[in-house]
Amino acid sequence: MFKGTDEVASGDFSAIVEAQGGNDNAFTNNDYTAYFQRVAADRLDLMMKMESDRMRDLRLTEEDVLTERDVILEERGQRTDSDPGALLSEQMSAAQFLNHSYGVPIIGWRHEMEALDLETALAGADWVVLPGSKQVSGDLAWLRAQGLDRAIADPAGQGGAVLGICGGLQMLGEALIDTHGVDGNAPGLGLLPLVTQFDPDKTVQRTQACFGDLVGAWSALSGVTVQGYEIHHGQTAQHPAMAAAGDIAREVLPGLAWQNDRGNVLGCYLHGLFEDPAVLQALFGASAPTLDSVFDGLADYLERHIAPGVLDALIA
Repeated sequence: MFKGTDEVASGDFSAIVEAQGGNDNAFTNNDYTAYFQRVAADRLDLMMKMESDRMRDLRLTEEDVLTERDVILEERGQRTDSDPGALLSEQMSAAQFLNHSYGVPIIGWRHEMEALDLETALAGADWVVLPGSKQVSGDLAWLRAQGLDRAIADPAGQGGAVLGICGGLQMLGEALIDTHGVDGNAPGLGLLPLVTQFDPDKTVQRTQACFGDLVGAWSALSGVTVQGYEIHHGQTAQHPAMAAAGDIAREVLPGLAWQNDRGNVLGCYLHGLFEDPAVLQALFGASAPTLDSVFDGLADYLERHIAPGVLDALIA
């Protein structure tokens, strides 16, 4: 996570924090990984912008992954493999937590670490999610340059669940056509028989719609009413030549969402899907926490553990 983004070059994140008189680092335990900065309160806005940037737009190359792999292998060798007590503790946890993530060492098993590369980092994922994009054609070119197009297409070809949101939906189609210089022309990933034509006019609106009948991996969304928002250039439709040949995407939200025949690939224009309680409960069960409940829990925690006025003083 300390590599570069479109906005911050590799290595510059910590340098910027240091230039503000602060320091930064990260740590991992059995439950989560935390990234943090210690800075003056008036630098909070900059830190939040930088954190949100790298969380959504981190740029990794194969070289980056292999370098970091060697670092953690060396770390494991120093802290675990050369320490009989650490090895015993690791094996005890593995025996105690047979069907729980606590049975896996925080740093990982050596044989799994040795096999890690950029492509296998995605292997075994329950879902592959392609989010929105500021420039669809540019991000597609980057995916291909990193070999990540295969890391998406291969799981999809094997029946793995793939979801594209907005720009991610456009990437899943056959082609991006831009006659107005809005985004750029590009071949899509070819996972849905769709074509997107960019237009100077931008769609920006709140939308409520009801999913039709879905099949396969996304069938739980059938009949679910969803609320979200659209913010995109261009319109997506069936690829005419492919439709004439009988390869037709299932339109499961009119003008907004399509699914392949197999049912494992879904593209949808609506942002905010995972903020909608109905969608969360359909996909993850009735006990799935909503975004509001998570924020309410965080607010309750802060109220119990932080004296009144402390937060206001930090951001004043």
